[in-house]
Amino acid sequence: MAIGLYSSVCDINLMAIGLYSSVCDINCMAICLYSSVCDINLMAIGLYSSVCDINLMATGLYSSVCDINLMAIGLYSSVCDINLMAISLYSSVCDINLMDIGLYSNACDINLMDIGLYPSVCDINLMAIGTYSSVCDINFMAIGLYSSVCDINLMAIGLYSSVCDINLMAIGLYSSVCDINLMAISLYSRVCYINLMAICVYSSVCDINLMAIGLY
Repeated sequence: MAIGLYSSVCDINLMAIGLYSSVCDINCMAICLYSSVCDINLMAIGLYSSVCDINLMATGLYSSVCDINLMAIGLYSSVCDINLMAISLYSSVCDINLMDIGLYSNACDINLMDIGLYPSVCDINLMAIGTYSSVCDINFMAIGLYSSVCDINLMAIGLYSSVCDINLMAIGLYSSVCDINLMAISLYSRVCYINLMAICVYSSVCDINLMAIGLY
């Protein structure tokens, strides 16, 4: 809520600056668009999608597929079982729990204190402000993360995930599952065929193309 997103498959629910979509289930209310075909419901400037099942609360994200729940500046994922609380992370798969600037994992028995850790079990190698893990396939490069399990690759301020196929480049996101590719302030999705360029959207499913503050 506010600057958050909820998604169940990825199940994305952006309330405030979010979007709701059940199939895509998109309904733009206020400065948004409603479509029964994709069932588009944009609340304010937000999105909800049960397909992706993403729920960002405050500055967090929840996803039942990856089970991602970012609370404040944290993340929870049941798939990887990632729960970042404040500046920490917990994962039951790898059993990762970052408290403050450290990481603990009883599965791999990972405890990052200060700025880093390398375990061959999860194959986690935090270099400066990065991590690599072959189990989760996590590779934090600068301010990014790579994970083959969720296939997460945050490059600069972006994220890539083959499971959800999420690739945030700069201020964008790519997902092959929902096929979401936010480039700058835009979004592309093959599933919903959504391509937000600047302040517009294109969707081949509903054939929606918002140019500037318009709709096609």
